[in-house]
Amino acid sequence: MKYQASINVTNASGRELIFQLEPWGEQIMMPSGAIFNVTAEAEQRGSFEIEHGENEITLWAWPSAIVKIFCGGEEVGISAELERPAVPPVPGGQNVSSFLRAVLGKEGRVKSDDEI
Repeated sequence: MKYQASINVTNASGRELIFQLEPWGEQIMMPSGAIFNVTAEAEQRGSFEIEHGENEITLWAWPSAIVKIFCGGEEVGISAELERPAVPPVPGGQNVSSFLRAVLGKEGRVKSDDEI
């Protein structure tokens, strides 16, 4: 069975922000007042996670999700008109954001071999 979800993300700030789509690492400039409609189709149930930073909005998808982003009815982003790969599985008890943070470390940097 396929599960579907969608969310509208609005840039309510008075300035352009960076919209980050994770775990793909995709960054899209989001003008002030823009509304992104993000849709996902997945093999397993899940939900989006949203984080608000000073100059960015980060949206995380969940394992098996295939995501598309629309603004004003037009698909936007690196994968516009193409299909992003599905989010890979993560270990039990973790979500995509917590797993990647554990792999990358608190500062979001890749751990060296002697730190692992």
